[in-house]
Amino acid sequence: MVAVYADAGSFYELLNNGYVFAAEPSSAGLPYPLVSGPDEHVQVHAMMNGDVSTVCRQLAKVPAGELTEVSEFHINGDGTISMYLDNGFVVLADADSLVGAVNAMQSVVHYFVQKGYKPGTVDLTGQPPYRYTPFATVTNGSQPTSSQQNAGTGGNGVAGTNKAANGLTSQTGGGKP
Repeated sequence: MVAVYADAGSFYELLNNGYVFAAEPSSAGLPYPLVSGPDEHVQVHAMMNGDVSTVCRQLAKVPAGELTEVSEFHINGDGTISMYLDNGFVVLADADSLVGAVNAMQSVVHYFVQKGYKPGTVDLTGQPPYRYTPFATVTNGSQPTSSQQNAGTGGNGVAGTNKAANGLTSQTGGGKP
């Protein structure tokens, strides 16, 4: 088993190819990562859709110890996955390159935490540099606002490859996180 799929309050054990092995009681602890996605009719002893199967195949390649900080993998329906971390960050990754994203995730998120960035979304889709976007904030009951800006103009941080900086750099353009 590589994951547990959550659907409308029910849980299903998933094998490494996306096959639904069994229903899991909701009172049972979840020893595997939680996977969720667009509404789907889950059937025991049947295959899940392509995105869920892709995620399961990718998770089978990741050592379990590297997933301890991930509380959920949400399949977005556009070929990307949102990984919800225990520290409040959300990491966006391509479903077909999830293994590489998991490998990069800890060091990239750690970089932003060390720089004082509050939880937000770290986009690991594509090649470095990786972009950080703060979560939207609500003030006095008004509409959510976000301080997202292009890299180099103040609000966003970007982490990428640079051997001199242990694989990470910041390009915040003088603005504070």
